[in-house]
Amino acid sequence: MAIFCQDYKILFMDIDEILMKFGDFIRIERLRMRLSQEMLAEKASLHKNCISKVESGKHNPTLITILKLAKALEIEPYKLLMFSQDK
Repeated sequence: MAIFCQDYKILFMDIDEILMKFGDFIRIERLRMRLSQEMLAEKASLHKNCISKVESGKHNPTLITILKLAKALEIEPYKLLMFSQDK
């Protein structure tokens, strides 16, 4: 169950939908910074396959991975968990 959720939409989503929305959010932030998957992987000290799997919703990232992504994307970690809000 999600903790950071102002609109509570995430509480009614299945895990696959949550992972897809999280991956989409990571992709948007990566592209906002004009980074390739390889560049983000290097900046976050992660493997490119990890970035690809996260962005495609095929990987449930650990807390450490989320923290590494947040640092690499220069965004507060909690903001990565606010992806359910419609933008």
